[in-house]
Amino acid sequence: MRRLAVCAFLVLVAPAAGTAAAEPVPLFGKVGRGYSISLRDANGNEVRSLPAGPVTLRIEDLSDEHNFRLVGPGVEVATDVEGTGVVVFALTLADGRYDFQCDPHEATMKGVFTVGVTTDPAPAPTPAPTPAPSPKPSASAPVGAKLVLTVGPGLTNALRTATGKPVTRLNPGGYTVVARDLSPRHNAHLRGTGVERATSVAGTGTTTWKVALRTGTLAYVCDPHRGSVHGSVTVS
Repeated sequence: MRRLAVCAFLVLVAPAAGTAAAEPVPLFGKVGRGYSISLRDANGNEVRSLPAGPVTLRIEDLSDEHNFRLVGPGVEVATDVEGTGVVVFALTLADGRYDFQCDPHEATMKGVFTVGVTTDPAPAPTPAPTPAPSPKPSASAPVGAKLVLTVGPGLTNALRTATGKPVTRLNPGGYTVVARDLSPRHNAHLRGTGVERATSVAGTGTTTWKVALRTGTLAYVCDPHRGSVHGSVTVS
């Protein structure tokens, strides 16, 4: 059997007087046959984490197409690609991350484990719950209702429901608007998206309009006194 290459840097530290040396932890690496590589403990479990200290790494290399390389803090050992067989390394692992791989196939044949106490990354903060949208205010009148727009006789105008309730919000849709112009000094002018209706300034009386309201603002004004005699309704 061809001799397997070993590249390792070992530092041996004598135990202090009166203390017993730690027993090496047995580890078992295996590469091949096929495209497989593994590192297990004495119970056959995949190695995910280990305490720092001495280990005995037994590598079984079953293929002349692969090798087993272990790299980490203070350690770099490997078998030959061309060689096969079993090789044993006595190593001392320090805190940190260790990677093992097959060099010719490092993209797919690889693994990793940690040694010592590692600090897990802080969990991502729990995002604040998205506040529930504010409930839409209720409409002042249902679609299809009759609305009453009154202007005069003084410097006032108002848009109300048929029962006299002030209108503040409406849903898009069709409505009947009864315009009551009570003064020859004023007019009733209704305008919004797709809506433009008005009475004459000089005339008085009652006019009925069929309107189709769209999302936006519906304004009602007296044209001669638009600075003071005006109002609006939200359509949404």
